[in-house]
Amino acid sequence: MKPDTELHERLGVRPLINAAGTYTIVGGSRMSEETLRDMAAAARSHVMLRELQERVHQRLAELTKNDAAFVTPGAASGLYLCIGAAVSERFGKPLHRCSREEISDCEILVMAAHMNPYFIAAEQLGVRLRVVGYANEIYPIEADDIADAINGRTVAILYAHVPPGGWAPEGGLPFETVRDVARAANVRLLVDGAAQLPPRENFSRFTQAGADAVVFSGGKGLRGPQSSGLVLGRASYMDRVRQNGFPNYGFGRMLKVGREELVALWSAVEQFMRESDEQERERCEKMVARLVAGCDAMPGVSARRHFPNEAGQPLPRALVTVAGMNLEVLSQAMLAGDPGVFVNGPPDGSGMFLNPVTLSEDELDAVLGRIETLPRALRPT
Repeated sequence: MKPDTELHERLGVRPLINAAGTYTIVGGSRMSEETLRDMAAAARSHVMLRELQERVHQRLAELTKNDAAFVTPGAASGLYLCIGAAVSERFGKPLHRCSREEISDCEILVMAAHMNPYFIAAEQLGVRLRVVGYANEIYPIEADDIADAINGRTVAILYAHVPPGGWAPEGGLPFETVRDVARAANVRLLVDGAAQLPPRENFSRFTQAGADAVVFSGGKGLRGPQSSGLVLGRASYMDRVRQNGFPNYGFGRMLKVGREELVALWSAVEQFMRESDEQERERCEKMVARLVAGCDAMPGVSARRHFPNEAGQPLPRALVTVAGMNLEVLSQAMLAGDPGVFVNGPPDGSGMFLNPVTLSEDELDAVLGRIETLPRALRPT
């Protein structure tokens, strides 16, 4: 799929080739032509929104093997609504009928190793986010640390699923351990799995194992609208999420999801489920092999397969190094071309990653062509 350069020229915005991955800063993933057609079709007709929601949510629940589903404007708003459901459950009434004092009397527990900027969704609602343990191995967290932190104000435990190789530091407890603590205390367990698709089993893995709800981004591995998120979970708990969500008045009213996003996300999930994890990985492996072979044939350039990707997903990417050039210089040079190529790299700045997830086949040649010019253009004189 080629960028619509005429549109970008009208706006005065330079289109990019995204070789880094599904990062929000460059628009997440890219929707397929089928998704775009379905999205445009949805935009052409008015419908009763609640009826469309009901049908889309039912289809999404069936596709993902869950009791219920709910589409939100991004994964962070999904966390917001899930936390709101825990508050509403504690007081036995819709969130908008809970006073500020009642909401602020509630606590959400999270392990220090799982803390991330997205969890501000909890504090935005007004509940207290209580951090348990330390994000290192000096004083390892134990199940009793979480159990002892639970009190009458605790409404849920927030668990961020990041597999080995992902962004989270060491020091968190396994999901099953946290689940057992939550069950024993009758506290809700919410899972943040925003970037954890694939593998496809994650759609139902956590909810079938005891989580009350799990949240995914619609604009990453699913290749739906970037402004979409997907909440999946137990029917009774999801009733609370729906009760507090759009288009109802109250807290959820500001979390608007249009008919276009509803249909587009459903379409994207359908397509996602047509392909297996093995097929997706094979496609990515072929693209990485092509990138590695192309780079290794260039003087001063080397590349190797790197696994897993930045989110810990079971997909490969290429790590490219250019003699005498660090990530800062490489990223500026790649971005300066026409079209610009957006890349990132390892923390030590020793090279740059090329991620096949956000690259089309016809963009590979453009990326390799840009890299081929780097040693000559940037070699010190």
